[in-house]
This record gives sequence, C-alpha cells and structure tokens, in this order.
Amino acid sequence: MIRQSARIVSTDQGRARVRVGGQSGCSACDAGQGCGAGLFGRLLRRRPSDVEVPNPDQLAAGRAVILGIDESVYLRLVVGLYGWPLLAGLLGASLAHTGAAAWWTGSAWQSDVMAALGGLAAGGAGLALAHWQLPRAFTHCSLRILDTNLDCSRGGRH
Repeated sequence: MIRQSARIVSTDQGRARVRVGGQSGCSACDAGQGCGAGLFGRLLRRRPSDVEVPNPDQLAAGRAVILGIDESVYLRLVVGLYGWPLLAGLLGASLAHTGAAAWWTGSAWQSDVMAALGGLAAGGAGLALAHWQLPRAFTHCSLRILDTNLDCSRGGRH
C-alpha cells in the first residue's frame, strides 16, 4: 500500500476533497542531507493536487489524514499513462520508417524524418488516449483514507 499524507479541504455527501502533495521532499532532503529529491522538488515546483475520495466517517474539513492506494492500482495507472504512449510512439515510428523505406527510394534521412514524425504522432495519440482515460481510472481506483488519528501540530498521533 502506498501512503501519502493529505488534508481534507471540503466535504460533500459522503465524499471528501483532500489536498495531496506540495512538499518538495522529506525533511532530510529539504535540509540538503538526503538523496536530493528536495532539490528536484524545488526545481519542478510541485503544486498540491486535490483528489476526491469516499468519506464514510464524515470527517470534517481541515483534518489531516493518510491516503492509501494499492500498488497494483498504481502500477496500472503508471502503465496507462506512460507505457501505452511509449509503445504507441515506438510502433508509429517503426511503421513510418518501414513505410517510408518501402515507398521512397530517396536518401535515408527521409525515412528517419518520417519515423520521427510517425513516432511523435502515434505517441501524441497514445498520450491523448491516456489523458482521456486517466480521470475515469481515478474514479474507479481504491484511493481511500487509511488513518485519521493525526495531529500535525504536535508532530505525531494523539
């Protein structure tokens, strides 16, 4: 189970909108003593994201919680977002290169250009498909509130 701390922003009819992320890394990375994820986080300026999850305990806004998602669901989301566009791009590039080499008897750079254009077009189509499917995948995933006994002001559980 992958866990992430979050804070409930708003609630409505058994659902909660929680704010996730926004931090640059762990406290060691932020202090310059860790693996460097804090540096990349500051460079990329990660912004917090709001996610809607079930709220069966009717928790109030402002409450700190821990969200969890199963690794298998996360892996499916990663493959859908990165894997399919990558495979589509490679397939498009190989088909365009093969087609250009078979139809044109010109120089080799023309088939390379066609391969690049075919890869970009097919990869873009795969990315558009992944972008269209991603919100639907998130509504059916098992992202849920795991722990509600947090007191962030005192640095631990109460």
